[in-house]
Amino acid sequence: MFRTTICFAALAAAGAQDAAAAEPATVLPASSSWHLDYAEQSCRLARTFGEGEGRSVVFFTQHGPGDSFELTLAGEPLDRFSPNVAIQFGPIGGTWKIRPFRGDVEGVGPALIYSGLDLAEEQDEEEAEEDVAEARDSLPAIDIHRAKGMDYIEVSQGRRRVRFATGTLDKPFAALNACSVDLIAEWGLDADQHRSLTRIVDPTNMKLIASRVGRDYPAAALHKGEQGIIRALLIVGADGRVERCTLDNATNSETLPAPACRVLDDAVFEPALDSQGQPMRSFYITKIVYKMG
Repeated sequence: MFRTTICFAALAAAGAQDAAAAEPATVLPASSSWHLDYAEQSCRLARTFGEGEGRSVVFFTQHGPGDSFELTLAGEPLDRFSPNVAIQFGPIGGTWKIRPFRGDVEGVGPALIYSGLDLAEEQDEEEAEEDVAEARDSLPAIDIHRAKGMDYIEVSQGRRRVRFATGTLDKPFAALNACSVDLIAEWGLDADQHRSLTRIVDPTNMKLIASRVGRDYPAAALHKGEQGIIRALLIVGADGRVERCTLDNATNSETLPAPACRVLDDAVFEPALDSQGQPMRSFYITKIVYKMG
């Protein structure tokens, strides 16, 4: 896929789930329609849940075509959850055991921020970080068929459960997929050409690049225990070389901005191929995740 993760864990920490019987879930019904925001560099699907002190929001965000997405859950019902929280897309999805970032959404409250999820049946931290694509002959997209069988998001920790009653997710995700493809034209690329491509961009030296980027973990951020996510959009020429690199800090940080483009400019790719099998200009999106454990 176009979306891979370069992930650096500065410290390791383990947390066990409370084995006590779970309490009935706190169910947050939808209190607004889905809203799709077409931004210059991203597409965001948003909905409000609950009322009053229980008012919460759900954001799904994509920064280009892909079968994964960023997810933010925010609201006072999430206040007492630590990073050792499990998440499920129910009823047909498995339980994900991936540690989110903690944050805050202004005017809403505490947030759990997932840097990358998809609708796979089940996944743990190590599997998610590998982020290996199986199909490379078409633009990746969120699995609409699986989304049709999912109508809630639930986070749980020990006995506590909070459930967002989303309703079926196939139509919202179909709109998000379409918006993400539209971003291609914003980057100066041919969106129609990408709809019929026969091979997506494939990195050839990303392990080397990842190790070099990792050495840029700022000492000040490590000392403060600061975590963050940096996204990089690479425009890749028909020769497989990087033409342009653009960084975007996905999380607020004063000490984490890294000179990642200086290293990513040296990345080498097998170029994308058009419908006739000829090399074409395309893109590659990578995510640099600095986190503690």
